[in-house]
Amino acid sequence: MQFMNTLSAAGLAIPFLCAIVAHVAGPRERPVVGEVPRPGLSFRQHLVDLGEVPPGEEVRGWFEFINTGSTPVKITKITPSCGCLQPRLKKEIYQPGERGDITVRVKTALEAPGAKEYRVRVDFEDTQPRTMDLGFKLVLPENQVMVRPRALLCRQTSGEPTVQEISVTDGRSTPLTIEGATSSSDLVAVKIVGAGRDEDGRWCTTIKVTVAGEVPPGEHHTSVTMFSNDPAYPELRVPLIIAGRPVATAAGKSNSPK
Repeated sequence: MQFMNTLSAAGLAIPFLCAIVAHVAGPRERPVVGEVPRPGLSFRQHLVDLGEVPPGEEVRGWFEFINTGSTPVKITKITPSCGCLQPRLKKEIYQPGERGDITVRVKTALEAPGAKEYRVRVDFEDTQPRTMDLGFKLVLPENQVMVRPRALLCRQTSGEPTVQEISVTDGRSTPLTIEGATSSSDLVAVKIVGAGRDEDGRWCTTIKVTVAGEVPPGEHHTSVTMFSNDPAYPELRVPLIIAGRPVATAAGKSNSPK
């Protein structure tokens, strides 16, 4: 019985002794988990909200940034959520402490009225590859100039000329006048064929676009530009892609434009 009491007392004393030893030895050193370095590219704002904008040829917004890191930053790619958004960057590499900006532009005449929200993805590298998402918001007014369609595609493989039309509609009380139209390609003929009120009472001008029957093989990127008497819309431009016959390859196969 005395042996059992002694053993029990020893068992109770063991945790106490362990606690004393741990206190004397001090806290154990734990491995330090390395912190993930912060991105070197710091933007002044991640969302540009212009609210309702007045009618005009285009709207612009700016995303200002600074390299707050200790190594150079290289912007490798800028990807907009919509083809109508045209981001621009002056250069790719920014040294520590250097500032820059990304400019985004929207051709308002190619967009429908109402609230618009776009995204811009910025891929860059400092100590590692990184990605940043930016937002661009605005509201286009109802009474503005609209160009339809936003772009033209012509598959020219039959050998016969192809005719398409562009309409420029102005819902304002004092509409603009399209004074001329042209194309950047000799394969395309452009002519103003009429102007007047549509069924909604808006002023509408129609432009006929004729693509030549015989075009070189491959895909040709050009545009149609219309000139107006309105300083807010001096030029209205519509992209045009002409897809000719497939280009023959060395192996005798053909690459068809997609």
